[in-house]
Formats: sequence, structure tokens, C-alpha cells
Amino acid sequence: DRNLAEFPAVTKALRAAVEINLEGNELVSVPTGALSRLTRLETLRLTGCALTHLPDDLGRCESIARLFAGANRITDASPAFELPCAVHVGLSHNRVGALPPPEVTARAEALVSLDLTHNDLCVADDALASLAAMPSLRALSLAGNPMAMAPGFSRAVADAMPELLMLDGVRLERQPPGPGHPEDDGTAVPATVTIKFKVTNASCEPDPDPPIDDLGTKKPEKGSGEEDVGEKGSPDGGEEDGEKVEGDGGEGGEGEPEPEPEPEPE
Repeated sequence: DRNLAEFPAVTKALRAAVEINLEGNELVSVPTGALSRLTRLETLRLTGCALTHLPDDLGRCESIARLFAGANRITDASPAFELPCAVHVGLSHNRVGALPPPEVTARAEALVSLDLTHNDLCVADDALASLAAMPSLRALSLAGNPMAMAPGFSRAVADAMPELLMLDGVRLERQPPGPGHPEDDGTAVPATVTIKFKVTNASCEPDPDPPIDDLGTKKPEKGSGEEDVGEKGSPDGGEEDGEKVEGDGGEGGEGEPEPEPEPEPE
């Protein structure tokens, strides 16, 4: 159902849920006390609703490990940092203009991945102080915030958060300081920068999965049963019609070797 305007009643079946997906509904708020009764809930998806705030009692939800609440109208992210066991929080495409102070963000001891892309964060010093207070944070996304457009921002993030491994989906390469541009000496720069965005009307893309694991792509081995999508969109990952597939004939169109000529009689 994509027309829910209120959080569903907490029934016996709902109490047993480990994941609740309410993406794309018209929820304006989640009633206080509703989530804390869901003692088995591990993943909560609220992307693309009309939320103006997060429930104040999130800190009582001890089982939630992943919260996706992007593409809403949230201005205060404080309750998200009260989740005691959360490893990922996604709040992209909201209206967060400032983060709670370090003494609040430090409570997110288990948080490994945080997505704050496309918000309204402007003051880098205050934001980085709050982010650096989270002891387990390893993957951080801040693209699309005003402060992220400042020269040398990547270096400032890396300096403030020495344990951070990934910034905006790209692994940080840390190198010894050296001579360089005064605004950014390249101490920590992404190997590749990729900017992706999608604007839709009254709809949104689901929040991406947290980039906790290494980003390396792995092709499934033959016969593994995993689906492999080819570069040109072939659903089974195979070669396009007309392209050569590895076989007995070798590559390059070589056929069988020509027989050696018989020696002429003396």
C-alpha cells in the first residue's frame, strides 16, 4: 500500500517483523511508542514519505540496525544518533541544516555508515566535530551539501576523521603530506569521483545499501547460480549475438593447422 497516511497499528504480526518497508507513503510522522514495541525490528525503510521529524523515542529501539529515511522533510537528525545498535543511517535528500553536538553523536557507538547527501549542512567545522565523535564511523556521504563544495573539503574531512575509509562512496587514499596547492595538498583525495543524481516527481529512488563492504566487483564463477548482467545489458551476462564465446576453436578465428607437405621422392 502506497497511500498510508498513518503508521499501521502495531499488531501481533507486526511485532514479529524484522523489516518494515513504508517507502513512498504519505506518512507525516511516526507516533511515539510505536517503534519501541517492535522488539525484533532490524530494518526500517521510510524513504520518500512526508516526514517532518523522526520519532523522539528512537533511542528505545534497541534492535534497529538499519534506518533509511531519505527524501523526506526532516530538519533534525538528532533522534537517529540515539539508536544504540544502528550500523547504518540514511538521511539523504532532507533538510538537515546542522548536526547535533558531539556529546549526542558520540552515543552512536555502533554506527559504521552514514548518508547525509543533499542536505543543508553549511558550517563544516561544527559538522566535522560532530561526525568525528562517532568512534565506529567508516563510510560517510556528504555530497550535495553546501559545505562539501568548499576547496579542500575532502582533506578537511580526512584530517578530522583519521579512521574514515570511504567518503561519498570512494575509498580515501591517504598519502604523506607534500608540497601542493595551498587549498588542497592531496593528503586525502578520491581515486575517482562519480556524481549521480535523479530527480523525479512525487517519487524517489530507494536509499542505497550501506557501503560497508569493499566496493570491489566480483564476477560469479561459472555454475555458481548467481545472475551476472553483461556490460551491454544482457540479462544472463553472456556475449551479445555475433560476439565470439570462448570455445574449442581458440580466439582470432584460427582453424586447424595445415598438414605439412609430404617429402618429394628422391
